[in-house]
Amino acid sequence: MDARRYRRPVSTIAAAVQDIVADIAPEEVDLIPTVTRGFYDSAASRRATVQGVLLGKGHDAALGFGAIETGQLVASITLIVFNGVATNMLSGMTERKLTGLGRWAARRRLARQLTTAAPQAEAAPLPKLTPTEADAIAGLVKHLARTNGLSDDVGTRLAINLAAKLIGAS
Repeated sequence: MDARRYRRPVSTIAAAVQDIVADIAPEEVDLIPTVTRGFYDSAASRRATVQGVLLGKGHDAALGFGAIETGQLVASITLIVFNGVATNMLSGMTERKLTGLGRWAARRRLARQLTTAAPQAEAAPLPKLTPTEADAIAGLVKHLARTNGLSDDVGTRLAINLAAKLIGAS
């Protein structure tokens, strides 16, 4: 996908998730309310989802009404990343800081940090990042997609689209 595709900045997590999932995995669009409700309505579900996705066990992580199915991974990864940026848990990341995510302890630490919900949940504004920060987040997204069994093509498209939203590309 081309970053120029997005002609207007997306102002909320919900709008950004909807936009990206519709583009990357249209079959997941109907699942967005369930994924979002499970993520924001239950701290235990949010914790299990974040830990499962970060540890590469996305298919086994509890989310709302059951397990994250293959058909919910794009929505789940997108929501986790945007929520992490909105709560400043991923803002300011650089490539160097994300390099250690291959280590078990670093992934567990990041999983604990990302369980914080944005104050306004999915209505939280999506902050804009610098291109360098967005590029580092895109690297994390590719890693998450790969470790959770998504194809390289889907992971790359997801990373490009997320980065474009985060820098407000027009």
